[in-house]
Amino acid sequence: MSTNNEKTKRTPKEMTAGRALFGSLAPIILLVALILIGADVAIATIAAVFLIVIFVCWMGYPWERVEKAMSNGLGSIGQALIVMLLVGCMIAVLMSSGCIPTLLYYGIKIVSPKAFLPICFLLPAFMSVCCGTSWGAISTIGVVLCSMAAGMGIPVYIAAGAVVSGAYFGDKMSPLSDTTLLAAASCDISVFDHITSMLLYDDTGYVDIPCALYHTWCACFRFYRYGRCQSAD
Repeated sequence: MSTNNEKTKRTPKEMTAGRALFGSLAPIILLVALILIGADVAIATIAAVFLIVIFVCWMGYPWERVEKAMSNGLGSIGQALIVMLLVGCMIAVLMSSGCIPTLLYYGIKIVSPKAFLPICFLLPAFMSVCCGTSWGAISTIGVVLCSMAAGMGIPVYIAAGAVVSGAYFGDKMSPLSDTTLLAAASCDISVFDHITSMLLYDDTGYVDIPCALYHTWCACFRFYRYGRCQSAD
């Protein structure tokens, strides 16, 4: 009888829709609430993890199974964590070695204002693909391009929009990106299959639509300047 009672106690509870929603939403709500009240992101994340562990144990899952699931999850994202650490080191080296002032100095001399905005999209996209980080591209080459835009008399907000679009497009298409690696590892598929599946949608959102808007804006600007010249004559 005692053996049967122990087996009954160890049987996990049924995962109903309400319990599943609580287990999914409660850690997110706790994480956001702690961040909003000023807690550190690491502390908020640890608190959310503790809440998940408490919920899983309350559901009746043995600790050995919980520990194994956590170790498997960390093992699947180990490659992405290493890439994130290396990218952080690279950004620190670029910032401290004077690469940004050098690029700013020579960029103003080399880049033509007519092709500046497309370059604002292409250079961050190329850097994001090579380095696997959108934030790194924005904080390095993006700062240079926005400074160049201010020096050339080009609206900085337009240049910043092109920089952010190019950086995020390259980040999604990079096999070194942390988000791309995490998504592929979570779905247990090849990184390149994941990139190929995103190419159609990202190309439409980050390339086709911005290019169409850019050409429309250029045409409207030329028409506006032509109209002003005609009225002045």
